[in-house]
Amino acid sequence: PSTGLVYATMVYGKSFNRYIEAFVSRFERALFGRRNLVLFTLDSTSAEECERVWPGGCVKGGTPGIMHKFLIPWIFNIYDIDVVWIDFDVYFWQDPTLDILEHQKAGDYEILISGSFATHCICNGIVYFRATENMRLWLLDVIHWMYDHPYEHDQKCFAAWLNHTERVSYEPLPRSGSLPTWDTLDSVVKFITAAVVEGNGWMADSWRNVVLFHFLHGESDMSELDVSGGWLKNSKAYKGHIDPAGFKKGSAAPKSTLMEVFFGPNSTLERRIWALEQSRQRDRVTLLDGMSCGFSSESLEKMQGGLQVNGGIVFPTFR
Repeated sequence: PSTGLVYATMVYGKSFNRYIEAFVSRFERALFGRRNLVLFTLDSTSAEECERVWPGGCVKGGTPGIMHKFLIPWIFNIYDIDVVWIDFDVYFWQDPTLDILEHQKAGDYEILISGSFATHCICNGIVYFRATENMRLWLLDVIHWMYDHPYEHDQKCFAAWLNHTERVSYEPLPRSGSLPTWDTLDSVVKFITAAVVEGNGWMADSWRNVVLFHFLHGESDMSELDVSGGWLKNSKAYKGHIDPAGFKKGSAAPKSTLMEVFFGPNSTLERRIWALEQSRQRDRVTLLDGMSCGFSSESLEKMQGGLQVNGGIVFPTFR
């Protein structure tokens, strides 16, 4: 390996491996032919399909698990390679590299992470990890903690280890280094999340301003470990983003998904724009002010710690 920047994701299971070709094709086109994308394939079928359509950019892994979202960036960081982690349900409308690197240099940040349109919450579906010794220590701490606490949700864990509106322990977290310098990416215009969950969406003059769209497919082949996928796909908000029969009200096929809309064989630019536009908001009203993130919110004032400032918002610091 050599120093540089790589995009990384993971894929496994029949719900996803049939979209590998469309995913890598869109990446290559959006990044003008660059091939700095690595797919970690966690089953034999995904590995074979990846090697067929993206030779040289595939790494065969082992047992599927959410800890790979931390392990994979850590491995690259060991070799002084910066990483942009991208969930497999992210669509590249355009090349994000310049936006990410300019943002990183502006504050010498070690982590840049996607956020929420209307809340102070983070979303670890898009994350930049700078290759520093402090970053490697932080990732290793998180990996160790998640291994010992397999019941915890990865995003809540990520926020807690960033001292940001969540806590996963009443005791001080066992840190080997200092807190990484971090910031949220532009979650209003450029690095946006579908409004299939309250608090998300986007505002811009045109859909052409969007860089990456995390459309929250909401499913994995490990549904017994994360039941949120089934709930999300059955929600009215999710179904409202799918209209595979010409965008007529009520025409969405019951088994259609946003993966089909963006990466399926019948995907078209018109369909993708239509789905994107369903998340456009007319105004931005903040939510969860003074509250923690997650399914079970609590008052930030009641949570221990002092104060820290991030992105212009003041929150208690959790130690």
